[in-house]
Amino acid sequence: MASQFQSTTTFGRPRFTPRRLCPDCNTAQQVYRCDDCLDTRLFCQDCIVKRHSALPFHRPREWNNGRFVKTSLMDLGLRYQLGHPIGQPCSSPAIAPNSSFVVIDIDAIHQISVSFCAVRSRILHISNLAYEYYQTIHRRTDNIGVNPPPDRYRTFLRVVREWRHLKMLKRAGRGQTPLAFLGRSRRTRIIMPGMPTSGKNLPKDWQECSPKERWRHALFLGIDANFRLKRLNSQPRYAYFVHDATFNKFLNEYNKRIPDDTSTCSNHDAIKSASIRGGKGTAASGVGTIECSRHDMKRPVSLGDLQKGERYVNMDYFFLSSVQFDSPDTLVVSYDIACQWSRNLFKRMSTYPPYLHIRQSTKAITFAIPKFHLPAHRERCQITYSLNFLPRVGRTDGEAPERGWAALNPVASSTKEMGPGSRRDTLDDILGDYNWRKITSLFTSILRKAKEAVSLREEHVAAFKAFSAALPPETTTEWTHTVQQWELDARMPNPFEPTVQKTSENAVRLELAQEEALAITSRKISVVHEDITPSLLISQGLELEDLQRRLQVDMRNLGAEATDLQRAKVVEDSNRLQRRIDAWIEVQHLYIPSVAALRARADREGGGAPVEPTNIQLMLPSHVVDKAEVNQFLLQYEWRLRFAYAHDILQKLRRQVILRTHMYRHKDRHGSGQSYNTRSHGELKPLLDNDIRAPSVAELDEVGEGRRTISWIWKVGQVESGSNDVMQQALKIEWCKSRARAHRWQEECILLQEEIKRVLAFFEWEAQRWKKLAEYVNPPGSENDDAHEEGCRAYALQQIDNRDLMRSNCKRAWRDLESWFKMGEGNADEYGFVEVCAGSDQIQISKI
Repeated sequence: MASQFQSTTTFGRPRFTPRRLCPDCNTAQQVYRCDDCLDTRLFCQDCIVKRHSALPFHRPREWNNGRFVKTSLMDLGLRYQLGHPIGQPCSSPAIAPNSSFVVIDIDAIHQISVSFCAVRSRILHISNLAYEYYQTIHRRTDNIGVNPPPDRYRTFLRVVREWRHLKMLKRAGRGQTPLAFLGRSRRTRIIMPGMPTSGKNLPKDWQECSPKERWRHALFLGIDANFRLKRLNSQPRYAYFVHDATFNKFLNEYNKRIPDDTSTCSNHDAIKSASIRGGKGTAASGVGTIECSRHDMKRPVSLGDLQKGERYVNMDYFFLSSVQFDSPDTLVVSYDIACQWSRNLFKRMSTYPPYLHIRQSTKAITFAIPKFHLPAHRERCQITYSLNFLPRVGRTDGEAPERGWAALNPVASSTKEMGPGSRRDTLDDILGDYNWRKITSLFTSILRKAKEAVSLREEHVAAFKAFSAALPPETTTEWTHTVQQWELDARMPNPFEPTVQKTSENAVRLELAQEEALAITSRKISVVHEDITPSLLISQGLELEDLQRRLQVDMRNLGAEATDLQRAKVVEDSNRLQRRIDAWIEVQHLYIPSVAALRARADREGGGAPVEPTNIQLMLPSHVVDKAEVNQFLLQYEWRLRFAYAHDILQKLRRQVILRTHMYRHKDRHGSGQSYNTRSHGELKPLLDNDIRAPSVAELDEVGEGRRTISWIWKVGQVESGSNDVMQQALKIEWCKSRARAHRWQEECILLQEEIKRVLAFFEWEAQRWKKLAEYVNPPGSENDDAHEEGCRAYALQQIDNRDLMRSNCKRAWRDLESWFKMGEGNADEYGFVEVCAGSDQIQISKI
């Protein structure tokens, strides 16, 4: 209590200072004090400047309306003269440009007014690590070892920890009450103003809104684990970590009772990979987190230690603990193994203690996989759990936890050897600072997102409308009904999932791998390489063959005017291909030893001259079957893979034939003569090589699904969907994806508008909260302790000013966004989501 008492008292005027005239001149009113001086008395402006003529980096404060406000010696009139002894004037001072000079000191960044005469600069670098910092000031005190100061490093660490904890309590407003140290984490964390929180930034009637509108107030959660944040074996408490004692009790009871399901997806298995990462000799193999995936902020009581990998029992506890705190009825939960983890979540929950239960009847939960992790999953998961296709999620990518780990990973080497309490206090402090930095940058981040969302909303809505206009109306009406039914009920057929089965290279590779596994188990075939099986060898050989052909095309396309960058890229690709072929040949010789003799003979016949990577004979089984002994199963593998690859190419060829037929029919129907054949009523554009691509192919490989646009050739005239089932299905899926892109950007604009309202409301709520704390001051000591009361009230008034300034800053930055959101096509708030069957009853399904 004494430490807390002292912390809040310093925000008021000192008790021993007569609150009248300046103690130096005894004429002017005392208004200013210095935070960096040992003398905490108040002085007038002239005297405070005079006292700091040799201390330009001190930070004064001004007593104004019942609290101290920041000012600077530069603002008070201090000008520091360089090149002369203190107090000696310069005969011809040169004033610094812009009348201010920025100095980065060991503890702050200062702005001072200086006059030049002769300038000398000195740079001091201090590491952020406590040990290095302490050693630096230790050497500054005695750098020759003659009279070293007493070793107080451990005391210094304890003081830092206590100071950090007191600052956390003070910022949470706990200094206003004698019960400052009671209570738990929910009162000491920093929460995101844009995150929906009942009683703070949601409308009073938000629970009464229709089911079609509840998604506006959805909470987006991201789940992930970090295995760098270990803690070694050695011998907890407040903001972001779960309560240690309760968590350990839960693990002791349920750790062995809750098995981890066997993965039915691809080898993207977080549990398996985590269990082999540095678990030996560690008390915690990492941490798991539940955080706001819309704003990249850690949530209260949502972090905890992992004992052995990313086990369901740990992640269940973190998730269920998090949603108990200020959680609305609609949740969007993204997790890189959501396809596995979510399957039996509620079944596992039914065995947990009641305080971890959530009511399924009142919670609408959508499970998704973060966009970056999605390609590692099987095709069905990529369709079912994609944030690009799921409705009412905007442009959320679900990757917020990964970005958050970047701020924590640098301290992993320091925290792993800390005790449990010190480690958690340190991480709590870092996470609190991370959250606060996110809050202070809100006005720029939301502004940037809003401008991008409005621009891309217009682009993708227009693209969807043009694509729909080029298709038969009865077809798009049917597709609209199908996708709307799926959005209402996920049990309905997924319109993004192919229903026409076709032979594909990937499907055959899976079949071969499964057959090979059985053959290896029954010892029908032998594997002579640790990582590469026979079917994988053939598959890689076909891939190298394709890369050779592609590189030959790139080399032919290099003209006389090719740039150095273009030539360098071809050379780099050639070197990369050479390395891959060399590695592949080494494995090939293990499975087909006779090929080594053929390759040696070819080298002798060629005189030993080097061969370009594009001309290297790969000698696949079908090429050498009449020259060398080749196992029959290798020939079968190559035939089946080539057969599937041919089907893939044929499918692409069919699409191009339909594409060209569509272009010619449109040209014949709408244009005649050379000028019309060039533009065709202004709808056609100059046809570039990059325009000739299927609807599912992006213009650039790095463009994601949510930003991809289809080529203009599919948006003009009337696209012939044809009777071919495969092509009909391909057009349907691409049309649904185009619709999804338009809707996601429309939803993003709506979510951003809701977040803007919540941020402003939250700052207003916080200002009102601090106003109440300023009025309620209960000193922990004497009832007549005016200094403590004034300090508490002054700090609360400062916080009110801060929230009002942040709210005003946001309002000023966002003043044009309301009209901006109404610009262009796709304003869903006013016109509803874009649909091709506008005017029918079905439009009401997904209209806001």
